[in-house]
Amino acid sequence: MGLNNAYISGQITGYIVCVLATSVYLYLKPVEAFLTYSSSLIILIVSLVFTVNNENLLYTHIINASIVVILSYIISKINFLNFLKEFIHKKKILQSKQELEKINVKLKEYEKLRTDFFANISHELKTPINVIFCAEQIIDFSLKQNQCNNDNLSKYLKMIKQNSYRLTRLIGNLIDITKIDALNFEVKLINADIIQVVEDITMSVAAFVEDKGISLVFDTEIEEKIIAFDPNQIERVILNLLSNAIKFTDKAGEIFVSIYLKDNNVCISVKDTGIGIPNDMLNSIFDRFIQVDNALPKNHEGSGIGLSLVKSLVEMHKGSINVNSKLGEGSEFIVSLPDTIISNSQQTLNSTNMEDDYIKKINIEFSDIYQ
Repeated sequence: MGLNNAYISGQITGYIVCVLATSVYLYLKPVEAFLTYSSSLIILIVSLVFTVNNENLLYTHIINASIVVILSYIISKINFLNFLKEFIHKKKILQSKQELEKINVKLKEYEKLRTDFFANISHELKTPINVIFCAEQIIDFSLKQNQCNNDNLSKYLKMIKQNSYRLTRLIGNLIDITKIDALNFEVKLINADIIQVVEDITMSVAAFVEDKGISLVFDTEIEEKIIAFDPNQIERVILNLLSNAIKFTDKAGEIFVSIYLKDNNVCISVKDTGIGIPNDMLNSIFDRFIQVDNALPKNHEGSGIGLSLVKSLVEMHKGSINVNSKLGEGSEFIVSLPDTIISNSQQTLNSTNMEDDYIKKINIEFSDIYQ
């Protein structure tokens, strides 16, 4: 069009219009714009040399065409940058919307878990309170009617005691989880024999486990191992894992507690031959508020914070906890604690009244296992 216009009228108006229109309406990358405009300018100049006889007019056309090409290149670059900026902005908005949708989905899932958790906690609180209240009413009625004998009194007092332990355990877990979330919970590390602590707490529950018709086996590769840990919290971890193993293991089942060294860690394994954990739950078993199965029978109930608390306590020791399980064949929880000691450890493990202390802890941790 430019050459035809130049041939007819002696002007390159057509070329100028075409180049400017291209720069305004087409989004060309800077490299594409440079190649397009420079190649068209070269072709135009060569063609003008053969078609324009007036030297002054030829130079005028070349200068005008060059100025238009430079101007068009600038316009193309500005348009492309604006287009690119708008495209990136829209993409970010789209990504933000997608991220918000994902966050909303996660928030809804979390809200459902939270709602289920508080509904379950309400049930967990209500159940022992109702049992305590009913036992108190029966005792009160029996005393008024002079019909209370020692056997009945002992039975109902035992119910009150067990359900008081349940409340103590639940409230204690809630308080500790809150402290951990608020970074206000500390483990008190001392250098002590981890083998002795795990063996003592395991043997302390042996009679309880055997009464359930379940065999308990303790095994260790080493007889003594001094490391830095908080005995009270590790005892709590082991009791919690043993409590879960008992709850989910039927009569004639087996529970194995073993200790071994691996990769500069002391590994404590609690393995059972119970019902196991579904594969789709293995990645979330330690999450807050999660329970393996909300439809489990009553003697398998829990608040959904036990394993979450266990994981937090282990991680506060710079350790880790993992689970291996197969549905219908049992589960194995492995606690790994770093094989380290601390300097200037003044505190020592106090064995005074240790048996009474273990009994109290067992009563609390095992309080949600129905007799």
